[in-house]
Amino acid sequence: MTVYSMWYQGFENAPDFVKRIHCIWCRLNPDKVAHVIGGEEADELLFAEGIDPSPLTMQVRANIVRAVLLADRGGVWRDVSLIPARPLSDWLPQMLDQEAFFAFRNPGEDRILSNWFLASEAGHPLMTAWRDAYVNYFKTRRTVAREAPYWVRIKNRRRIRRDPASFASPEIAKRTKYYPYFIMHYHFDWLVKTRPDLAAAWARVPEVPAVDALKLRQSVEKHRGQLDSAVAEELLAAAPVHKIRWKKDPELYSPILSQIEQELTRRGM
Repeated sequence: MTVYSMWYQGFENAPDFVKRIHCIWCRLNPDKVAHVIGGEEADELLFAEGIDPSPLTMQVRANIVRAVLLADRGGVWRDVSLIPARPLSDWLPQMLDQEAFFAFRNPGEDRILSNWFLASEAGHPLMTAWRDAYVNYFKTRRTVAREAPYWVRIKNRRRIRRDPASFASPEIAKRTKYYPYFIMHYHFDWLVKTRPDLAAAWARVPEVPAVDALKLRQSVEKHRGQLDSAVAEELLAAAPVHKIRWKKDPELYSPILSQIEQELTRRGM
């Protein structure tokens, strides 16, 4: 199984923080292939799907890459800002036992799943439908909603509160070129709401809430990285992976990474 991530500027140019997380993934999962996608490979994948990457945000490029890779090749996608706490072999096989697709659920009120960690076999119906919908959506030139006129942003906020999945409906997609930040998540929601076969497959995926994978970030930011080692250990044990906001202040997480690295060394990993 390959674990994919992406650093568009090339992994050799990634900050030390990103490299440390990558190394932890490798030490925890020596039986997996860790593959970091660079810009040239990412652009090749986009062009192969009939999409010019140049007008796309980095977020959309990464989203298309993850969708295409998992649908076509299968494997695991993890964001570069995802800190692992356990080997994949300790928990992921159980998640894939009934349905060969997995994502953490309900990271926010408007989203039924997260996309910072995804696992899928190649050709899985959920993943292929999601890829097709998302790729086709961006074959039309679009602009992120934060650049839209004020009145459009107000309408978008109202729609997000009322029915976020509707952003992915063909009717709305034709009507506006402006897309919300979480449009990939809304496409998945739309698919499971409109296709009974996909809804049934999604219902067979274990319901693991994303909230526990967000607690470490909340505590680190609240305490400015100054966590007691026992508290940090408890937070790390709460979930197998932990999503953080490293762009804000990556040094806040250095003590956590050091604690994980020291424990891995102690175990001989």
